[in-house]
Amino acid sequence: MNLRLVVNKEADLHGVIDALHREAANAIGGRNLKIDIIDHASERLDEWWSQVLFEVAEVMEKRSYSDLPKILEANKLAGMSIDTAIDDTYVYIRLVDGDHVKFVLLERMPALMGVWTSE
Repeated sequence: MNLRLVVNKEADLHGVIDALHREAANAIGGRNLKIDIIDHASERLDEWWSQVLFEVAEVMEKRSYSDLPKILEANKLAGMSIDTAIDDTYVYIRLVDGDHVKFVLLERMPALMGVWTSE
């Protein structure tokens, strides 16, 4: 199921997504909820995000989530504020530059458990 979510600059994306998943669980059954976030990004924010995307992808691939805020802060633009949050399912990023905001929702990959025999 697809959902378009329009958010404002002050939105608590983590809280909104959590509430959506809880409230929609019965309505959508076992189907996945795909969320398309409509924000108020600027060309400057979009360009900045594309420049840090490789490092962000590497952090996500390695599951070294605690490095993400450090990478974002080290590369941030003058006047930009960055907020991050994490739960079992997503990493939430809010980038604010003046009146513009970009929200990024990154899905976490579950850890794969190996099977060991006792032989």
